[in-house]
Amino acid sequence: MGKYFVMSLKFNKSSASDFGFKPYGEKYAINPNDNSLWMKKKLYDLGWGSENGYCRLPLPDFNTLFSLVLSCDYNDDMFGSAAIILDFYGDQLLSLCENYAKDKNKAHRLDRYRPKGKEAQILPVIINVHGGGLLLGNKEFNKYFCALLSKKGFLVYSMEYRLIPDCTFFDQLRDIFLAMDFVKEHAAADGGDLSHVYLVGDSGGACLATYANAIQNSKKIAKAAGVKPSELKVHALGLISGMFYTAKFDKIGLFLPKYLYGKQYKKAPFAAYVNPENPELLYALVPAWLVTSHNDHLRNYTIRFEKALTAAKKEHEIVDFPKNKKLTHAFSVFEPFLPESHAVIDMLTEYLRKF
Repeated sequence: MGKYFVMSLKFNKSSASDFGFKPYGEKYAINPNDNSLWMKKKLYDLGWGSENGYCRLPLPDFNTLFSLVLSCDYNDDMFGSAAIILDFYGDQLLSLCENYAKDKNKAHRLDRYRPKGKEAQILPVIINVHGGGLLLGNKEFNKYFCALLSKKGFLVYSMEYRLIPDCTFFDQLRDIFLAMDFVKEHAAADGGDLSHVYLVGDSGGACLATYANAIQNSKKIAKAAGVKPSELKVHALGLISGMFYTAKFDKIGLFLPKYLYGKQYKKAPFAAYVNPENPELLYALVPAWLVTSHNDHLRNYTIRFEKALTAAKKEHEIVDFPKNKKLTHAFSVFEPFLPESHAVIDMLTEYLRKF
């Protein structure tokens, strides 16, 4: 129970009595420990719907709520504060986001995370690319994941990018390079170490991170994509439940390629690189850490891509979690409070620090 919020987990609580309160009308309850007044409220959506909960009245102001979100302690106050901010303080939240492309496109915003107590330290840098199959999602999905990465001693930039079908795959890569250029320009002032920069992505974000890195290190692939890469050097990749394959004969590959690459993509120069197992693409990659799980619906993508990395003799590590219904696709991002999610973050950051 938090100071300002109480919340269910997978809807295991609903009524006032479930939370240890006494009902006070339909929408309110009394905490018998201090006679404080609480209001019934749908709170944060952890991936399966908005949780049941109560918030203490009067509600904290925006600055207090935002401070609670960034506290990085997994408790009801952090998730409850996030829900209230998203519901009532959208404009204030946007004002804290940087626009890395210097335009008014909301898809060109990023957030910065620095751990408390390390303001005077120069920290390694992580650029995080959210997932969503290239079609949906936003950086807010990765807020708590990024906060935990930062807590491990990293300056983390979490970026937004345009989504299919409003753009192409190449436009998304351009957005990543624009964000990387922003990081290159601002990281030193933010206390970041540009000699230790890492790119981390989940699902579709892992796909983008992989291709962005290959394009950075191969003029031939960059030319085929028609994309000018950022000059910010990336030293290692973190690839979580990667959606590496976009043109296989499966549910993804049957409809997505024409939206990503164009209707005539098979005749275009980039066609040779649509398969991520292309030797030129593999050789262009920096060291990579991969993670999947038995219950990840794209597990076979990671397993197959890892075999390609092994055949190419590329430096990498893979972690494959055993059968567990809780450990689904990109679980460390969508359910970062799980013990296994903490383990992912520990192993990921330990690997990145090697490079």
